[in-house]
Amino acid sequence: MRYREFKPNPNLAPFVECFWTLDSDTSFDQVQTNPAEPVQPERILPDGCVELILNFGAQFREQKDDGQQESQPMHFLVGQMTRPMLISPNGRVELVGIRFHPGGTLPFFRVDLEVGIGPKSLCRILRFQQVFRAVERNDSGWAAVATDCGYYDQAHLIRDFQQFARQTPAVLFAQPNGLTQAFTRKDRTSDFSNTHA
Repeated sequence: MRYREFKPNPNLAPFVECFWTLDSDTSFDQVQTNPAEPVQPERILPDGCVELILNFGAQFREQKDDGQQESQPMHFLVGQMTRPMLISPNGRVELVGIRFHPGGTLPFFRVDLEVGIGPKSLCRILRFQQVFRAVERNDSGWAAVATDCGYYDQAHLIRDFQQFARQTPAVLFAQPNGLTQAFTRKDRTSDFSNTHA
């Protein structure tokens, strides 16, 4: 997968964090070696943003908590997430997205899309996203990463991972996948969540 970000022009910058694209490197047939085996879903994690996503490729499928799968719409608005979403492509990936700053959707949409997530929850999600960069900077273990990101201790960090990723950090980082990596703050050029001096 090829993920790229583009900065908005200065007039849009107060509202839009970035524009992004996600394309498959090869055709779906070349990626999937055994068509009889279903593609494993990938985990999209909460990041504190609202995004408008336009799909010009094949539809994605979302795996629900009860194991059922549902086709995602080709064009949709994703509100602020508080739990992970499991999705898998069904063919060629060609996505274009607009990632808004918190509150940045208000001038463009006539509904309050940020309803339902308070400041404390948003701060927890942004702190959770900081872990993805801290792991790259810190090889001293999870306790050091936890304190580097403002967690009281390692158990506190693990509780947030259980809520926002439905996995422990060790399990999530041991099973990297393209979509998860593309949509974490580790690989983003913009960084509104950086609260460290």
